[in-house]
Amino acid sequence: MKSIWVAILLAGGGAPALAQEMPVRLKDGATWTVTAEHTQAAESMGPTHNWGLTTVKRVTWHAGRHGEPATITVTPVSAKALPGSPVEIEAARSLAIPATLYVDDGLVPGPVINKDEVRAAFLKVAPSAKDDTTGLADAASKAMIASELLLTSQAQGVSFKAGKSISADAEMPNPMGGPPMRAVESASLEAYDKPAGRAVIRWRRVLDPSAFKASIESMLATFQQKAPPEKVEEARQALADAKMESQTVCRHEIDLASGLAVKTACDMTLSTTLHGKSQKVAEHWAITQTVPGKP
Repeated sequence: MKSIWVAILLAGGGAPALAQEMPVRLKDGATWTVTAEHTQAAESMGPTHNWGLTTVKRVTWHAGRHGEPATITVTPVSAKALPGSPVEIEAARSLAIPATLYVDDGLVPGPVINKDEVRAAFLKVAPSAKDDTTGLADAASKAMIASELLLTSQAQGVSFKAGKSISADAEMPNPMGGPPMRAVESASLEAYDKPAGRAVIRWRRVLDPSAFKASIESMLATFQQKAPPEKVEEARQALADAKMESQTVCRHEIDLASGLAVKTACDMTLSTTLHGKSQKVAEHWAITQTVPGKP
């Protein structure tokens, strides 16, 4: 389970009657549709980094058997580049075949089960990843399968006191390819309307300002074991001004009957400075999930 939600559960541990319960409730074989509009605008990185894409996927949930976790099968329905976007983005951002993944109680996407099929489909899009041994290819293919589901799962299957803002340490991927970096996640229950069957959760993740510097030092320490001192010093000077800022802010509307986040809006910003040059990437997600069994 996500670290932030562990903290939330512990925060209400002594008084469960005061907690707002929002478990995911699905019948075996439940099927629903996820529609996501994803846009990216990047400064100083050229026009190919500015694009928009709308994807539609069908999700089917199955309860775990014999102690195994539950699973979801994500089947692509369509991927359409928005006007002005390169059509190549359709294949680059949405896997072309169904994929089955383990999930937890909040439907957080876990390991891919049909790994060989997924890797084969991914290599059709990125053949240069054939000899990848870093795990980046598998991470990229999983992002194509379930990025939107990772975002919606932030607010699913949670329980915490109304009016309480909870924060906890977390990890986020390292764009430099090194170990994950420390971040701080927080969440608050903004609204809980039981008669209407809806709740609203605000979620935020911010990179620890010192985490990127620590990542740079770790990378240099590894480089030092393989390179002559003058090369290490050269790299250290080149990275002296390196810094990174990252923030993700999401608003989730929860359907209390199913526990699914039926509406999610997320804004992400990533700013980096390297070799005296600054770049900024801004992304926006607008995601809807239908409720199983409802037209």
